[in-house]
Amino acid sequence: MPNEYLNHIRNQSAYPTFRAFIQIIHIIVIIIAAGIAVSGLFISKEAIIPLILLGALIYIAGKIATEVSLMVADTADSTIEKGSRDWKRPTNEINNEKQTAETNQPIPPNQAEQIISVAKPISEQAKSEAMTIIKELEKHGYEGKGFNPTKGTWIISGGGNEFEQTTDQLRSLLKNFK
Repeated sequence: MPNEYLNHIRNQSAYPTFRAFIQIIHIIVIIIAAGIAVSGLFISKEAIIPLILLGALIYIAGKIATEVSLMVADTADSTIEKGSRDWKRPTNEINNEKQTAETNQPIPPNQAEQIISVAKPISEQAKSEAMTIIKELEKHGYEGKGFNPTKGTWIISGGGNEFEQTTDQLRSLLKNFK
């Protein structure tokens, strides 16, 4: 699977010139390394082993440099591909999610507790701590909406936005008000 993905991003690269340049440099390094290694055969008997080793070292260094350069290009292409998927997403999925969220009523606390206990195991202590933090955040204009059992996050709203936070993130948010 990873090789299929690498082939895909390399074939669809946003940087074909860079990739071609890296391949040309790699071929030049191979020629130089081979030339150094072979020249050891003609210079002197004492130079054979050092020049062959130097040629091998240059070849290995060139191979590593080529791989690192391709990894940089792969990373850039993967980032662009991921960004393009996220960039396209708001027109489809996010708008649908907003419409669903707008039509749903907030989950009453007793229902939220039932969802928490059925869907995702969470300790009573963790639940109690999160509820206490949410109550404190409500004093600062936030509203607890419920719990997302698939992500293990608490849904809160504030400032006209609705977002999901882990208990640690809620704790950090509360620290901003102390």
